[in-house]
Amino acid sequence: MRRLALLLAVLLAPGALAHSEPVTVTAALAPLPDAVRVEASLVGQTSGLPIRGAAVEVLVSRGTGTPGRANDVPETGVLGRAKLTAGQETGQYTGDLAPLPAGRYVLTVVDTTYRGEAAVAGRPFAFVGQPTRVAVVLPVTSTPGRYVGYALLGLLAPPLLLGLVLGARRLSQRRAA
Repeated sequence: MRRLALLLAVLLAPGALAHSEPVTVTAALAPLPDAVRVEASLVGQTSGLPIRGAAVEVLVSRGTGTPGRANDVPETGVLGRAKLTAGQETGQYTGDLAPLPAGRYVLTVVDTTYRGEAAVAGRPFAFVGQPTRVAVVLPVTSTPGRYVGYALLGLLAPPLLLGLVLGARRLSQRRAA
């Protein structure tokens, strides 16, 4: 019975979500006839492991500023936006932007893999119609306090429910005896 209770507790407990290490994003921008192909690799700086299952978006805007927080994501002046999809290899993501003329831009990478947090990094780059590589580092993120409260409730709910079920079962067994 204890094994069943332990198994249920492990299966019902949610995992903790957030970026626990900085993530290096290396984006290669290659011009195509009707688009700019973005191929990005995401690798954890500390672990050196490729990042799987990320929800990443790339934005290109005019200028030379470098956004550092989710609030700094450009709302206006965005010339191209691409949601990246996982490629064939682990940690590889691809997407297409609208064609870009030659000029100076800011590449902003936004990772919203986990609900309640966003990792944002940006870097200026020059695009002259040739393949261009841009590297940014997504910072470690912390999950907002409200989300942490809900996560803790989610962690407590399965063991409490399991305790109620096991307690009711034991009580019914005592009454039957």
